[in-house]
Amino acid sequence: MFLRPHQRRKNGKDHIYWSLVETVRTVGGPRQRTLCYLGELNGSAQARWLKSVEVFNEQGEAQQMKLFPSHVEVPDDDPQVARVLVNRVRLERTRQFGGCFLGWELWKCLELDRFFELAMDEEAAEVRWSRVAAVLAINRLCAPGSELAIEERWYPATALDDLLEIEEGKINDTRLYRCLDRMLPHKSKLEQHLKQRYGELFGAEFDVLLYDLTSTYVEGAAGKNPMMGRGYSRDHRPDCEQMVIALVVNREGFPFSYETFDGNRADVSTMESILRMVERKYGKARRNGRKGARMSRRNNCSGSPEQLPRAGTQPPCCRPLPSVSRNWRRLRSHSAKKVQTEAYKPRSYDSLPSRGSRPFQSSSAPISRELAPNWPFTSIP
Repeated sequence: MFLRPHQRRKNGKDHIYWSLVETVRTVGGPRQRTLCYLGELNGSAQARWLKSVEVFNEQGEAQQMKLFPSHVEVPDDDPQVARVLVNRVRLERTRQFGGCFLGWELWKCLELDRFFELAMDEEAAEVRWSRVAAVLAINRLCAPGSELAIEERWYPATALDDLLEIEEGKINDTRLYRCLDRMLPHKSKLEQHLKQRYGELFGAEFDVLLYDLTSTYVEGAAGKNPMMGRGYSRDHRPDCEQMVIALVVNREGFPFSYETFDGNRADVSTMESILRMVERKYGKARRNGRKGARMSRRNNCSGSPEQLPRAGTQPPCCRPLPSVSRNWRRLRSHSAKKVQTEAYKPRSYDSLPSRGSRPFQSSSAPISRELAPNWPFTSIP
């Protein structure tokens, strides 16, 4: 609520009339609504109205700054008024605050600050390791990047040093890498803590788990890392050493756990290891697993279907659905017999197509490689 001046010239003389205005929120945005017109006010009347507005705001509304017309001299003893030289005002060291503040609040909501304080702050350090871990996690939330990028570009442009009470110049890539090494021994406890806390906050269920693999490669020899090897490259870089990473999530996409495997490890051989890991950490439960297409064949699973956990009457994850499997076998058998009858048994050798030509087709649809697996010619589309 404030006073608004209205200027009017009448009979060659300027008049200033005042109105009492308040700001209201509407569907179209903030608007200013006139409460009453006060007419012309002298200096004492204007001061009384300003005092009335301040007293009214103290009774319940947030107090707003006082507005003065430009031609009225501001009192020197007013504590709410500061004189500023506009030509000397400049903006320095702008920093990101909103995303960092939200990440820090989520960190505390998950009680990760207390978890890492108990796990990593036993030894005295120049910067507490629990705060360095918070920097790494908030970076993954706001602007994922390398440790070197955190030191050189991202961290100096944020307000994390004030939020986490870290002295200037104490965050570098070496300290970030050391923090990752210190976090690794607490991996299992951290996963259990997050699962418990996430379930308490959102009532999440972990009966159905989704599991898939990815890989990451390095452009170097990686001689000191025994897990690096050449295998199936999802990045289309078979010339580089790689490592396989397995991620397990629940139906809502919450990361349940992760494991790392050798780079030359076959995808289908990881299922049994993941199942044993889940049972070891969280126990056996009515849990059903789902995996990617490269691990969906029964003869490719190292464990038998009876060893896989079930969820009610749902089938095990590595057993194909009976109806789909039965229909597919019937369709494949029928198509193969039809192709063999019409294309593989010509009446004479003269009717055989020459090498490099298209085979005989009884219909307009092309013969695929799946329907004619034993066709002797190489020109099948």
